[in-house]
Amino acid sequence: MRILFCRVTWMEKYIGREFEEDEMPYTGGKYMSKDNIGGEEWNFLDVDGYCYGFVDTKFNKGRKNALHIERIDESFKNLSEINNVLVVWVSKNKYGKQKIIGWYKNATVYREYQLNPIRYYGFNYDYNIVAKAEDCTLLPIEERTFEVPVAMNKKVKDFGFGQANVWYANEKSAKKFIDSVLEYIENYKGKRINKVYTEELEDMVEIDETKIDDILDEIDSLIYDDKDLKKQEDYLKCLKVCNSVLKIDPKNERAFLYKLYSLMSLYKIKKAIKECENNLSLFQDIRFEIENILGVLDFLNDNIDKAIKNLKNLANEYKRSEIYLNLANIYEYLKDYDKAKIWYEKILEIDDKNIEAYFRMASLEYEVKGNYKKALHYIDKIVEIENQNVHALYIKAWILNDLGKKEEALKIINQALEIDSNNTYFEELKKNIEVQ
Repeated sequence: MRILFCRVTWMEKYIGREFEEDEMPYTGGKYMSKDNIGGEEWNFLDVDGYCYGFVDTKFNKGRKNALHIERIDESFKNLSEINNVLVVWVSKNKYGKQKIIGWYKNATVYREYQLNPIRYYGFNYDYNIVAKAEDCTLLPIEERTFEVPVAMNKKVKDFGFGQANVWYANEKSAKKFIDSVLEYIENYKGKRINKVYTEELEDMVEIDETKIDDILDEIDSLIYDDKDLKKQEDYLKCLKVCNSVLKIDPKNERAFLYKLYSLMSLYKIKKAIKECENNLSLFQDIRFEIENILGVLDFLNDNIDKAIKNLKNLANEYKRSEIYLNLANIYEYLKDYDKAKIWYEKILEIDDKNIEAYFRMASLEYEVKGNYKKALHYIDKIVEIENQNVHALYIKAWILNDLGKKEEALKIINQALEIDSNNTYFEELKKNIEVQ
């Protein structure tokens, strides 16, 4: 049996922070920072029928950021990947105990990180392990009871995790322990909390035909209000309602667009692409919306050149900020920041009050180019449009402090706290500036 143990941060669901618990969980006895984004956060997210696992290999000896797959099976010494591996995921709970949190069966393990573009535009998330979602099991917190040892003094324990986040479990002394792990996994009959969506994508619910518009209004408010729609189950519910509406009214444009959005939110990218391609002729009145969405879907499906080509063709036909924003985001993902800036500027040519474009331009100048004054210029544009935009005020205070304008930064923070007196981020920033 090929087996690999991987240690990750303790979380509950591992389906992305936007769907995760409000307060980030323990990792080695400390809470993870909300700004500390790691690929492991999505280890049990069903993406088109697969889970893409990330384990940090920075403490591995030898080649940087590489998994030594030959230590799983020496016959793979000169190969880039190994298949049919049981990957056991382990994490420390708040008491510092290492517990099995789940596993991938029949996994493929890569020596080097693989780039997974399906996550988000602005980040390049890596993975080094992949398995079919149906072969993956994430345990409920109450079921995470099986402890995995830490390698200590040989007189006490000579196998288990060391400093590295991977343990190849090939010590002879570990055989009895490994056998107990295999028996535990093979005989586990409890729940798994990771969701695997297959047949449910075609399900429908009972609806009142006379209230279709009201039903779609409710979906609209859910989809476009991030505070209310956080769970995958909510997107699945929206999808089922849209399926029902389209069964009654196959040409309902709103239901079709909401269906596409729901499929994207459930990471059913290939199915969403198929829906677009099969129904484009049926929905000619919303051809622009469908082709724009299709461009995003092609990007998420790793057809980046196709996405850029089709979105540029669409941009030549329609002067719309939505297309420009998608192209800018793609180029930013590709780290072609000059081209990204061109498309953000095109947005501002047709909409000089576009808040998102100003934010993205400020981010490029601040984070990529280190041009604080230019970044401040774009933030000031936002404040001119929305003088109570606390996000913009927070960034402005941060930049002013970086520019050595401490008193001006504190003035902005006090202004922001008058708007949002309970904002802990401003309180923390204020304390950091005052102690400098």
